[in-house]
Amino acid sequence: MARHFHFGVSMDKAMLEKRLRQAHAKLLRAHDHLREASFHFQNYRAELLKATGGDGGLALRAGGIRFDGPTLNPALLSLAIGDAVQCGRAALDYVSSAIVAADGKRGRASFPISEDANDLEAKVSGKKKLPELRKVIAALPAMEALLRDKFKPYPEGNRLIWGLGKLANLDKHNLILLSVAQSVAQAPEVLGTGFHMKNVGFIGQPGSRQVLISDLPADAAFVGKPFQSLELVFSPEVEPFGGQGVFAMLGPCFLEVCNVIREVERASGLVRIPLETEGKLSSPLA
Repeated sequence: MARHFHFGVSMDKAMLEKRLRQAHAKLLRAHDHLREASFHFQNYRAELLKATGGDGGLALRAGGIRFDGPTLNPALLSLAIGDAVQCGRAALDYVSSAIVAADGKRGRASFPISEDANDLEAKVSGKKKLPELRKVIAALPAMEALLRDKFKPYPEGNRLIWGLGKLANLDKHNLILLSVAQSVAQAPEVLGTGFHMKNVGFIGQPGSRQVLISDLPADAAFVGKPFQSLELVFSPEVEPFGGQGVFAMLGPCFLEVCNVIREVERASGLVRIPLETEGKLSSPLA
């Protein structure tokens, strides 16, 4: 049986649509910051290819090599990634605030992110006293079911939304640490060993001109193009996406935020706001 949800009698749907458009705009700004980071990283990769003869090809012997490559500015990348994360997280808060504003209430409201299902249940049921969230649910009762059954903003429910919240908290206090590593899917082989470059110690830290390829087996020879498959990754200590590709993780995170906005549109009875948010967020970045 189809479920129908209704606002309170004071709900201003025109106001809700206006404010949800702002959430879409904030999310697209997150994508713009991600594109900025991609631009810096692609320039670095192009300079590295140039430093190795134009195609990234190298011939190595046991023991590895060390050479000067281009400098990758870690602050530019981390600031751009942090700005992207903050805009994506803020778009979720825009959704909660939009619902409250459309119900004629003043003040802001945060989108709840929890550490587990029990914590979320305590929040949506009212066991935890969160006046902001009670305003959201009172204005749009569907939000209670959406949070429990669809959004599930905790690690075992929707790790992408939860992870975006963790990154946003991290960025409030420190730059998000990044590394440059071989793409797992494209890492060239070390001939005669069956190993791939990702297994033999190739990694470059942003800001360093020294590129090191080392720890090759004594009888190994390597011929390949290691720098054509470089990937920008979160440093291992960055929770919750340590070691994973920055663009590969944040793109899907932002699509999940877009899904939250779309679900609220549906639950409130609004006609789908005709924006091309999903198409832009789905564009691959490297």
